Amino acid sequence: MLFDEMNEEEAHLLKLTSDNESGKPSSFVRWRMPFWEDIELAINEAYQYGGFAWLEVLSPEDAYIKKISIDFEVGKCRILAITRDEDPKNELLEWWNPQAGEFTGITLIRDDETDTRMVCTDLAVIKQYPRALFEQGKLTEELFSHFRTQWNPMPR
Repeated sequence: MLFDEMNEEEAHLLKLTSDNESGKPSSFVRWRMPFWEDIELAINEAYQYGGFAWLEVLSPEDAYIKKISIDFEVGKCRILAITRDEDPKNELLEWWNPQAGEFTGITLIRDDETDTRMVCTDLAVIKQYPRALFEQGKLTEELFSHFRTQWNPMPR
């Protein structure tokens, strides 16, 4: 659906920022109101080569989710949701694998030590979060339920 075709209640403006480590000189991209294909390509390339893809909600300015930030190592990533919550403890939410069990260790994602239960390797799952933001300007309750504040992590 084109931005011009949306009614005011549906209208949302997004910005895509991405980069990957493929070595291509033009891999860094910034798009205002990207097509889904642009977002998907950025995610696919960052998944394949490492890098990042950020999808930011520019409008409405009061949308609860401000940005979905996905940091990649080859074949895996960490998904963060940056919010506009009034409580600073809820401004940064971390994705946790809903099927994850007990603590199994730490891995590095873009030089950050990350609990392996926060690492996603399934490309279809990864794409659900930016896709919901792209189509609806927000996350569904189910998708949102997979995030936890860093002040309330899963126990070790």
